[in-house]
Amino acid sequence: MSRIRYGAKVEQRSREIEATRAEIWSTAVTAIYETDPELIAAVLPKPLEPADAPLVRLTITSVEMPGIPAFGAGWFGVAARHGDLLGEYPIFMPMTTEQSVIGGRETFGEPKKLAEVTLERAQDGPGSSVVGRVTRLGTTIIEVRGTVGEEISIDDGQRTDFYFKFLRSPDGKGFDSE
Repeated sequence: MSRIRYGAKVEQRSREIEATRAEIWSTAVTAIYETDPELIAAVLPKPLEPADAPLVRLTITSVEMPGIPAFGAGWFGVAARHGDLLGEYPIFMPMTTEQSVIGGRETFGEPKKLAEVTLERAQDGPGSSVVGRVTRLGTTIIEVRGTVGEEISIDDGQRTDFYFKFLRSPDGKGFDSE
């Protein structure tokens, strides 16, 4: 009789479920900008297509969760469409810890990579400066600087992201499954 060699153990799965229910607090800076439509079309895998507006979203976040040290997280993605469904396709999701990389990458196929992700705010309130950086392999590849403005309302918290997860075939030819 075969046995399962890989899989979440009951106590591990319980911790994962608890973590998803935990109170998570984050501070973030987000920059949304328009770019060349051809650039977005070039990075989208089929069957995704560019959205009507050629937008890029960049977010740099400091995340706090109970029981673990704070960590940095980032998002660099583009607006995309699958049929009538609008969403975003992530190109790069930098994370400061291995733990934050593994779950999303292995489970969902998110393009997470280890990097230094920092977010600094000079003081509280409007007018204070904020700087977000992503450094990978010793090179700063993203830097966002700004001034905090007045508080704005956020959206309903729902968003669609498109991920593609695949495994190469063990024989090296194609993919492991359809």
